Amino acid sequence: MSGWIDKSKYDAIVAGGSFAGLAVASRIEERALLIDRDEVGSGQTSACGTFLSTAREFGCENSVLQTFRRVVFHIPEEYEVRLIEPLCTFDYKRFCDSLMDNVGADILKAKILGMREGAVVTDAGKFRARCTVDCTGWRALLAGSLKRNFVRKDRLGFWLETDAKYEDDMLHIYAIPHIIPDGLAWIFPIGEFSRIGVGSYCGNRNLLKALKLFFDDLGLVFSGKCHGNAIPYGLREPTVDDLFIVGDAGGQALPLTAEGIRKSLRYGSECGRIINAVIGEEISLVQGLEEYRGMVVKSMRGYEALLAVQRIFVETGVPDILMRAFMDRKVSEKLQKAYLSI
Repeated sequence: MSGWIDKSKYDAIVAGGSFAGLAVASRIEERALLIDRDEVGSGQTSACGTFLSTAREFGCENSVLQTFRRVVFHIPEEYEVRLIEPLCTFDYKRFCDSLMDNVGADILKAKILGMREGAVVTDAGKFRARCTVDCTGWRALLAGSLKRNFVRKDRLGFWLETDAKYEDDMLHIYAIPHIIPDGLAWIFPIGEFSRIGVGSYCGNRNLLKALKLFFDDLGLVFSGKCHGNAIPYGLREPTVDDLFIVGDAGGQALPLTAEGIRKSLRYGSECGRIINAVIGEEISLVQGLEEYRGMVVKSMRGYEALLAVQRIFVETGVPDILMRAFMDRKVSEKLQKAYLSI
């Protein structure tokens, strides 16, 4: 590797081509390089649910498969909650393709190995830019190579999901201690089928048995074809040295709900805006890093509040008082608005 040389000089390099990386790249107006080991839109590692307003905001409404005004919580009693903002499920590839419509960057399919001496190292060469962004998911391949113990494996949750023929007009969230004692299960309808999964907050990787038991409880046939991923909870450092960090690489998925798509897109879009200002010499790189860091840190109190509720859930289960509060329309709306404002 020491004999490798820079193959190109770019204004910006974005490592990782999923939601966060595409959001950043879509805002960069100068010469940029987007690097990912897979084709953009392949290798779904998300349950692919977000707020309908988010899909519209980023021009991805054509990917929406189903929309929802209500969520049913089973804990184990049923609590039906009306949403002040509708949620939706969507097709991963179509969503990514829609984001790609606004990306003018060069695309490199390569394995990202880390960062060294200011350059992104890949199995296709070494690349350098004025601004570099780590959007490589929970592994944070660039940030992790710059800062020891940046990736805290003790703060990872895991989830596993599969599709089954099951129709419904509402989302369903389950707290089922005998199946998944430290997490949740869910049903996300997508038309004639539903995405059905389980997730653990406590790093439990052995989720296949829990998913099969959940299918048994539902009376459904388990196909065996699954997808899943890890989710870091709790914000990580948004910058390391001269590196911007966005999405799961920065721990930006919200605790408790594991909602990461909306945050990846919004932080990514703002990061791209800041990078444009750096490239255009409106601000220095140091100022750009400080602005991005300040924007992320403003969310810290909200993340900490959700993380506290998550810890309570893992230790004692869902507080009855919380669900009773959700049954009051005004209180429910207030709590939902607080969540959306984080």
